[in-house]
Amino acid sequence: MVWRHDNEMQRMLRDSIDAHVSANHSTDRVRECREMSAGFDLQEWKSMAELGWTGVLLSEESGGTGLPLSESLPLAEVIGRNLFPEPFVASAIIAATILNAAYSKAFQVIAEPLVDGSRVITLAFQERPSMKSVAEPSVTCKGGKLNGTKLFVPAWSDITDLLVTCVLDEKLAIVFVPGNAEGLVASPTKMSDGSLMTTLKFSGVAIEPENILLQGQTALDALNLAIANGTLALCAQMEGLATAAFDITVDYMKNRVQFNQPIADFQANRFVMVDLNGEIELGGASWRQALIDLEKNGFEAAHVSISAAKARCSEMVLGVTKASIQYHGGIGFTEDADIGLYLKAALRLSSWLGGAAYHRAAAYDMYREGQVDAGK
Repeated sequence: MVWRHDNEMQRMLRDSIDAHVSANHSTDRVRECREMSAGFDLQEWKSMAELGWTGVLLSEESGGTGLPLSESLPLAEVIGRNLFPEPFVASAIIAATILNAAYSKAFQVIAEPLVDGSRVITLAFQERPSMKSVAEPSVTCKGGKLNGTKLFVPAWSDITDLLVTCVLDEKLAIVFVPGNAEGLVASPTKMSDGSLMTTLKFSGVAIEPENILLQGQTALDALNLAIANGTLALCAQMEGLATAAFDITVDYMKNRVQFNQPIADFQANRFVMVDLNGEIELGGASWRQALIDLEKNGFEAAHVSISAAKARCSEMVLGVTKASIQYHGGIGFTEDADIGLYLKAALRLSSWLGGAAYHRAAAYDMYREGQVDAGK
């Protein structure tokens, strides 16, 4: 089992976000963001940029920090623990991974607004309810015009720009589309936690040659790596969320009295909480092992361990937050109870980029097709 061990840079990042959280963040702010049109605070996004979080993965040439993924995931974990609604994973991890691979001259022009927090950039790649065949888009770019529809696009707002997967000259391509492009229609939907997932329709959206960022095998490699990085960041975020929900529930159980004693004193309840704590530990170990596989051996070798980690962490975060609601009783369902915010966030995070059932099936398909040694 891979136990938690932060190096100096990771500790510095944790200290940075902990100091910012204590001074600027609360569950009241989470509730306020749920009522905002974007589902997050545009000014807070700017503050995160000033701390270097939005450019944590981007290369130094574009003004970013250029840290490896392993150094960045403690940020995702603490963001999850504190229910930050800002789109760190969608923009600073997934979109940044694509931009780092881009060879277009427009790369720096696109990346700089992400680094300074004046824009959010998000990847539009999904066209079906399932994550299957995401590398085979039906959106096309012909004659410099983009046409088609993307589903479940996160982080839509007035300052959001897009990286869009499409077919160009019969090859997979990733193109840049400004959020205010003519011919782009957005239909956002509020999720359980107040964030947005948006359907985007492209009708003859003009694509300039310099905004074709990647094409062919390089586009496929970048897309696979971006989804892998995003999946691991989500796992770290879910671990942080589950840890916070667990701690809140333990504190509540010590104070809630039934039959003249705290419910934390009942042995049956203690057994359940020990099991849940074990699930959190296993979830954290699974994504850390998958991260090691990815950084040492690349996406193809790490694919199954990433799916295993996402399946485990998705089930873990739902199990912990549902149990937390149960131990809080009826009050857990009220708007005033913080624990409900954790369950609502868990519902979204556990399903984004594929839920537990999808990732178990994906791992099984790889075993069946002989892509992975079933003994490993």
